[in-house]
Amino acid sequence: MPERILQWKEEYSIGEEEIDSQHKRLFEIAAGAFSIVSPSERATKVKETIRRLVEYTRFHFDEEERFMKEELYPHLDTHKELHEEIIISMNAFMRRIPEMKIQELEKELAFSIQSWFIDHITQKDKQIQAWLQKKRRFEGLLEWNEEYALKYEPLDSAYKAILLETKEMILAREETPKQLLARLEQNLIQHYRDEAAYLQSKKILTPEHLLARKKIIDILQNLIKKMRFNDQNMLERDLALFFQGYLTRHKHSLLMNQESLSTSL
Repeated sequence: MPERILQWKEEYSIGEEEIDSQHKRLFEIAAGAFSIVSPSERATKVKETIRRLVEYTRFHFDEEERFMKEELYPHLDTHKELHEEIIISMNAFMRRIPEMKIQELEKELAFSIQSWFIDHITQKDKQIQAWLQKKRRFEGLLEWNEEYALKYEPLDSAYKAILLETKEMILAREETPKQLLARLEQNLIQHYRDEAAYLQSKKILTPEHLLARKKIIDILQNLIKKMRFNDQNMLERDLALFFQGYLTRHKHSLLMNQESLSTSL
């Protein structure tokens, strides 16, 4: 039973090398409690293993919490509370060791390891993995792509800045979705003014371009109107569609004039 429980399985992986490596080390330390020793030494062996587990688990939890903080994981505080509960449970188990017979001790240890590590990894740490995958997919939509370039540095830099600021605002979660979209609207309006002035100076500003940018602002304003006050999931979904669709197509429509732009530069 303990041997099966303490076998690392790839299904426990959360896809972060450092965290997975630490999880594997926890399994290795825990396995030491069930190594073959004389009956008189078994209780001492288990107690020493628990002591090492508590020590390494504290280290691991600190590292995992640092990682979650760096990634701006929104459920960090709740996850930290779970970590604290596990440490409390491990310390309580260690205090009970002198009261337990060896068979009971090993049985309860196997059960506790299931709760402390396997259940926590598969139920709670896996939530971190799912969130990170979603975050990174979304971040990819807000990355600068050279296909967007107008080959005019002031405008390209301004658009890069809009993408970067929008991504940082979303991840920081310091504003409500409505506030974030309102700020994005103001940034885009200013960007389009600068863009229009540049295109006008090159005598390539077209009515179609003006209509396209008006449509984009209208779409964004409609998003603001329908956005529920604090719906982060809706914000991320709608912004992904917005950037991937309307803004990208708008940039591509401008690139249709690339020959004219290049000639006039």
